[in-house]
Amino acid sequence: MTVDIIAIFLFAVAIFLGWRAGAVSQVGRVAAAVLAVVGAPYGAVMVRDIMFADTELSRPVVEATSLFVAGILIYVAVALTGWLIVRAMHATSEHLTLLDKLGGGTIGAIKGTLLIYFVLTVFALLQVPAEKLDPSNAMGLRGGHATEFVIEHNILAPWQLPELSELHTALKVRYYADELDRERVLHDHPRAADFLRKDAIAMLTDDPALMQAVVDDYYPVTLADPRVRAALSDDKITQTLSSIDWESLLKELMSPVHS
Repeated sequence: MTVDIIAIFLFAVAIFLGWRAGAVSQVGRVAAAVLAVVGAPYGAVMVRDIMFADTELSRPVVEATSLFVAGILIYVAVALTGWLIVRAMHATSEHLTLLDKLGGGTIGAIKGTLLIYFVLTVFALLQVPAEKLDPSNAMGLRGGHATEFVIEHNILAPWQLPELSELHTALKVRYYADELDRERVLHDHPRAADFLRKDAIAMLTDDPALMQAVVDDYYPVTLADPRVRAALSDDKITQTLSSIDWESLLKELMSPVHS
């Protein structure tokens, strides 16, 4: 519940800040940052010719300083232009001002949602350690609606934890081969079968509770399991794991059987 309250508070703050800044101002700052990064190499040529025509500084210092100064100048110029546009809008029409603020609130809500979701994906991975630190959940750090939603819809986990995600898929192959009585599919993929017979992997597949967490893609449980961490710390295991197309094998297992 505590996490839910914090998430709601941060979401409200993001909307408020977006409302205050306005849409044009926020878009202007993003555009300024993008143009500064993209335009700095081109602007650096002019900066170098003007500021360092007769310098005795080393080449790396000149190049780095030119890039930095060009980026700052571009950012300030674009941001100032955006600020002037906002001022002109506010002076011209209250209707445009209201639309700008509504747009700013919407952008703030989107930014807040993305930021909160990202933070919660990280926090969700700490649920098991949090249970050990606070068994009674006195601080309310576990079981919140926001955290549970992210755990169930964690689209970032495969990107944040690619090896763990791949191990999940490999273990699902073992699980569904047994559940669907399709062991013969593994016979056609001897390297995958050999991998799943390894002691470090077999001890995982022999644990029903852990396998249920794998099937549910409940990353907090699998990441906290020392056996999983030990397996992912073994270079030979991770090399073999990454060399097999587990996704295709899982699809083959799950495909309908034609008699």
